[in-house]
Amino acid sequence: EWSQLKSSIAQFKSNTLLGFVGNDLKYAMVNAKADTLILGPRQVMINSFYEWDAFANQLNAEGKEGVDNCFQVAGLSWLWFVSEKAFVYNAIVGLIVSFCASYLILIVSTTNIIIASYAMLSIVGIVTSVIAIMKLLGWAMGVTESMLCVMVIGLSIDYVVHLCNAYVETTETSRYSRTCVALEKMGISVLGGSATTLGAS
Repeated sequence: EWSQLKSSIAQFKSNTLLGFVGNDLKYAMVNAKADTLILGPRQVMINSFYEWDAFANQLNAEGKEGVDNCFQVAGLSWLWFVSEKAFVYNAIVGLIVSFCASYLILIVSTTNIIIASYAMLSIVGIVTSVIAIMKLLGWAMGVTESMLCVMVIGLSIDYVVHLCNAYVETTETSRYSRTCVALEKMGISVLGGSATTLGAS
């Protein structure tokens, strides 16, 4: 019986692996396809992991003695969402550090803590808007998203600091006149830079 099964192993080769020691069957591996993306967002991967784990436990509960030691593996996919947890944590730390560093840079650049505070408020608003849009689109926080959250701070401060410096350096006295001069001097450049960034993305 076993020799017949071993002789027909070629027909299972694409989706089944059988392990023999002598004529004794020691293990069987069955490949299955899932609709979960490889290296997908962490929360999606965690949900998929627990679903497959529950399926394996169900097979063990229903299996007879000797065939009740089923377990599931998915290559690097399950290991990856553990690494992804570290990426998300580092993204949060990166956001905090970037915000603090940006605030200090703005204070030094503008030599005006009030202007720097308004600029920082604008940067926080930009980052919050981007994260809110990601949430509205249904994106889960993954490796790419965690990196983008930090990158968007650099992009936003680049535009804000130019406008702040132009506002501070003008000789006008009223806030309205300073704002108009800053927009006239740097508005085109900032708008052009944002357009090329949007085009590149």
